[in-house]
Amino acid sequence: MAYDTEVQLGWLAHWIFALFFDFIKRKLVIKMSEIKSIDVARAALSVSLTRDKGEETSTKMSFRRSGIMTASFSITGDFMSSIQKWIEQTLAIAKNEGIICGSFVDSGSIVGAAREALAQVMPKAFGVNVGGKIGIAYCNENLAVAVYLGIGLLNLHDVAVGLGHRAVQRITDHS
Repeated sequence: MAYDTEVQLGWLAHWIFALFFDFIKRKLVIKMSEIKSIDVARAALSVSLTRDKGEETSTKMSFRRSGIMTASFSITGDFMSSIQKWIEQTLAIAKNEGIICGSFVDSGSIVGAAREALAQVMPKAFGVNVGGKIGIAYCNENLAVAVYLGIGLLNLHDVAVGLGHRAVQRITDHS
């Protein structure tokens, strides 16, 4: 009985967390000059919390109208053996979406932010299978990478979120 309650509370926390960020992303319409690093971090988290491609596309368009460039992709697998692959995917997606231009500084910034975000969830995810999304956001010299994971061990489930931020002088010329 206690086990069922624990699982239900875990999923309840997950949905409350998702609803909270859903509310934030719907209310996030900001002028480009007013966008701060915390807004870029919220955008990365919001994109990583999307449930499907339709929601992801509408979220990305909403942030694009505000001047924030975003991208995201799904991740699954054993945490430890997949870290390098996910960091490489983050770099590739950021290049493909035009968030970075591929210079050494840009690549280092996105890799560093992704590594930082993954390091924050590592204590919970070490040695187990995970599934979730990585979200990337950039605006006004702020780059954020968010990792949202569902962590599974048998029938026990947990949720973890990590966020990496870098201040970059110029990633790409978006003019």
